Amino acid sequence: MTDYVSGRGAPEQREARGDARSGNARNEGTANGVGGAEAMLPLADPVVGAIFSDVESAGRAAASLVGAVLAEDGDAVGEVHSVTPQRYYKQAGERGCRIDIEITTRSNERVIVEVQTSRDGKMLHRNLFAASRVFAATARPGTTAAQMAERMPRVIAVNLLDFAVREDNRELLQPVKLMYAKPPHRVALERFAVYNVQMPRVPEAAADFSDRLYCWAYMFYTATSKRMSIKEVVEMTPELQDFAKWDEGFRQYCEQYDRVASDPETREEYYRWIDEQMRQEGMVEAATLDGMAKGRIEGEIKAKIKDARNFLAMGLTPEQVAQGTGLPVAAVEDLTRRLGAMTPELQDFAKWDEGFRQYCEQYDRVASDPETREEYYRWIDEQMRQEGMVEAATLDGMAKGKIDGQREAKLEVARNLFAMGLTTEQVAQGTGLPVAEVEGLARKLEP
Repeated sequence: MTDYVSGRGAPEQREARGDARSGNARNEGTANGVGGAEAMLPLADPVVGAIFSDVESAGRAAASLVGAVLAEDGDAVGEVHSVTPQRYYKQAGERGCRIDIEITTRSNERVIVEVQTSRDGKMLHRNLFAASRVFAATARPGTTAAQMAERMPRVIAVNLLDFAVREDNRELLQPVKLMYAKPPHRVALERFAVYNVQMPRVPEAAADFSDRLYCWAYMFYTATSKRMSIKEVVEMTPELQDFAKWDEGFRQYCEQYDRVASDPETREEYYRWIDEQMRQEGMVEAATLDGMAKGRIEGEIKAKIKDARNFLAMGLTPEQVAQGTGLPVAAVEDLTRRLGAMTPELQDFAKWDEGFRQYCEQYDRVASDPETREEYYRWIDEQMRQEGMVEAATLDGMAKGKIDGQREAKLEVARNLFAMGLTTEQVAQGTGLPVAEVEGLARKLEP
């Protein structure tokens, strides 16, 4: 086992450290002690569950990790009573791992802590649900609400995240508390809190190895991002070796990781977990690509129909519109008939209702704004997490494909119209493209 205080016992250099999911990582683990099996992702569900298996094996590690988070509010861990890994369903057929830790603070307050590592958008909902069960457990026949409140322990959720839960705040730790919405703003429920530790913020944070939370986060982030074992991370970081000298909980965690990494059953469970992650990622990627292809086709058709409407309103004949857009003449003629029944009414409506006219103009502006499109993609990603990964990935791909397809279609129509001899202003008016972009396209098409 590695001496984490002195840094002795440097690991053998592996040829292919890069990806813990490769077949090589499976096969090189028995020849030289732990070998390649060391580089298991520390926040993988099987690894977390195996390390924090009980209070005897990981009580000090739990105290150090939780204490590093509680220090945000000036609190500290006094005693750890229990450490229990739990399994829960993240979605149909997929189980995740959380660690339930029961502690007493130095102020003699009982606290139940949940440490979770799952990557999904419903973590906060799950935190609230778990807290509600703890609170409900304090109820007894005839118990009043005041008596329940007296018996309620504090419930704290610590979420170790390999993604940023907030894009508008770059800090490593993101506390979540129930607050009064109107001033004076203060905590409304003292007995529940969530602490999100955003690992991707480690490179942006000030390197402060005197801060226990930073040490833990740096270790997790480096091991995960560089696909290294905990032993390798500590041995290449003198500051972590110093941290291990005075923090016995961190030292216990490192030793537990070594033990778990050399356990054949844990390794096999880890490989099954990795295979499942790869399967899911492959399904999502395939669904996204499929959705983008379908969305691009749909977007091109919708863009051409929109342009055809504009050109018909400008007085072009169906034959000219068909030549410019590439749509069949029969389709343009059918569109002409349908527009005759509905478009003039909306045009008349827009003439006397400036609000409707403003909405239409705002939509066009928003649809061409890069920042809004990026925010829209993030919104689609959130729907993906909420509605089901594969189905929503298809929607995401279709949404992006539609936008790409519409733009490509408009550029194609613009090129056709220039070939027909239309002016820059007419092309811009018909396609809805910015005049500057149309002028740039015209310059490119000049012989």
